[in-house]
Amino acid sequence: MRELLRERRRRKVEEPLQFYRSLPHQAKFHASPKRERAIIGANRSGKSEANTVQCVRRARGEDPHRPDFPVPNIGWVTSVSKEAQREILQPKFERYLGRPGKDYTIRNRRAGIWDQILFANRSVIGMKSLEMERKVFQGAGIHWAAFDEEPDQDIFEEVTARLIDYQGDLWITMTPILGMTWTYDRWVDPDTRMKDSEVFSATMWDNAVSRGGYLQD
Repeated sequence: MRELLRERRRRKVEEPLQFYRSLPHQAKFHASPKRERAIIGANRSGKSEANTVQCVRRARGEDPHRPDFPVPNIGWVTSVSKEAQREILQPKFERYLGRPGKDYTIRNRRAGIWDQILFANRSVIGMKSLEMERKVFQGAGIHWAAFDEEPDQDIFEEVTARLIDYQGDLWITMTPILGMTWTYDRWVDPDTRMKDSEVFSATMWDNAVSRGGYLQD
C-alpha cells in the first residue's frame, strides 16, 4: 500500500495532467471542435484552469480531442498584466507542467516573470500581456492563441492575424466585467457572432464540491 501511495504521489508531481478531472463546462470547452471558443463566466469558476490545461495539452501534443494537431507548435498566452500572469497563470502552469526540467525549461523576461516555456519536443508557449505595445504582437505566425480575460479589440485582431498562416485555433476565458463590448458581437449575438465559434457559461457554483470542484457548497 505504501508503495502504491508513493507511486501515486510521484505521478502527481511528474504527470499532473493525468490527474486533471474537468468539470462539465470545462469538458465541453475542451471537446469543442470550433476554431474559436470561450468560457465567459464568474471568477473562481475554473476558467483559467481550463485555459492552462488546454495550452499545455496543445504544446505537448496531448490534446485528446485534436490528436492531429501539429507538434511542435507555437502558441501565445496573453494575460491582462505581467502581475496577473505571475500571480494567476504561472502557478497554474507550474501545477500542470510537472516537475521543472522534466521536458521543459522556462525562459524569464525578468525576475519572476516568464517569457517562454520551451518544450523538449520544440513546442514553445510565449507569455504576453496586454500592457505590451501592439508591435510586440506583430510579425510572427503561430499555431494557437489563448487569452486569460478580455483583451482590447486591436490586440485581439493583431493576434488573430498571426493565426492565418496555420489556420490556428484561439480560445479565451474571461469574466465580462466591462459589460457589453465587442466580445458580445463576436461570440454571443446570434446575428453577428463568428460562425465557427462556441461559448460556454459558468458560475462560481459550477466549481462547487458537489460538481467535482473545490468550492464548498
